[in-house]
Amino acid sequence: MSAVPDQVRQPLRLAMVLFRYFPWGGMQANFLRIAKACLARGYEVDVYTLDWQGDQTDDLKLKIVKVPGRQNITRYALFFKRVQEALSEGGYDLVMGFNRMPGLDLYYAADPCFIERIRKTRPWYYPFTARYRHFQAVEKNLFGPQSDTQILALSERQIKEYRQNYATPRARFNLMPPAVQAHYRRDENAPQLRRVFRKQYGIAEQAWVILMIGSGFERKGMDRGLKAVAALPPGLRERCQLFVVGKGREKPLRKLARRLAIDARLTIVPGTDEVPLYLQGADLLVHAARSENTGNVLVEAIAAGLPVLCSASCGYAEHVQRAQAGNVIKEPFVQAAMNQQLEAMLETKSLLSWQNKGLEYAAHEDLYSRTERVIEIIDMLALSVQKNA
Repeated sequence: MSAVPDQVRQPLRLAMVLFRYFPWGGMQANFLRIAKACLARGYEVDVYTLDWQGDQTDDLKLKIVKVPGRQNITRYALFFKRVQEALSEGGYDLVMGFNRMPGLDLYYAADPCFIERIRKTRPWYYPFTARYRHFQAVEKNLFGPQSDTQILALSERQIKEYRQNYATPRARFNLMPPAVQAHYRRDENAPQLRRVFRKQYGIAEQAWVILMIGSGFERKGMDRGLKAVAALPPGLRERCQLFVVGKGREKPLRKLARRLAIDARLTIVPGTDEVPLYLQGADLLVHAARSENTGNVLVEAIAAGLPVLCSASCGYAEHVQRAQAGNVIKEPFVQAAMNQQLEAMLETKSLLSWQNKGLEYAAHEDLYSRTERVIEIIDMLALSVQKNA
């Protein structure tokens, strides 16, 4: 990581805003890495949020904004108002948001285009709801041509969708690389991690371990994965153990597993810092998300040497295709097509080939430098602010 430009006076004061922080969320993990990197640069960082779960970082000045209301749109609107008031008095050089909201200098676009997602996943009447009107207005305020907010985009498809819906100037987008952490990469310890994982859960070596990772089980398509496992031929299904790692509504998932008669084959891990252990212990990552801006877990799996079956709705499905590290389920999604692809992947002799091609891709492709690139953009904007001060 390069040093802070000499022309930038220190300390630069940053405000970072997000709705909620909780451990193991993908966006939350990236936010924290970026915030810590800014602290390491000598920047002062204030964080505004509705709720913070988990450990706090001492150098981050955490500001919990308490707002009343039962409905999210009511609480978010009041949150926007109170944060705007605080920002106007805070003397910040730069305001960076990790959720869509007004008044940002820099937006980390962790979410897919809202109206595009609604068009694909919700019934025809949904645009008439108050929730739709609220979020569409916020998104238009942020991405419309009248805004000058710089956008940290996470995939080319995301840029295309926003430009199609809001005519956002291309110059406002800054395309970021993926964010695979170094300890996710397969190394000489991989066989040992696999043995540790299998021993921990009492899984025979000849069993198939199917792994699904993500928070928000319905949006991440965990139910689709359960249905595909249940549809396997009996002999193949009996060899499978299904692991779901992440934060979500467990009760509906367990109920579905019981209805499909695969509940004995399902293990739910509510959240863990040992994801590399699961990536090395598994045989196949399944990620049939309904809506996924990127799906960083896809490139994490590629770097770990784990073959992938994912839906085309994932922004990073393009990496799976380019790496030839697995299969991509076409859109519009059809459950029967996924069922067939899962069965074919487990019966084929190509798992080792997908693994090797994924590892080769991970060795030559930049899947790792998102945080460094974000800091470069912050430095650039900081220099501009200081020059114009």
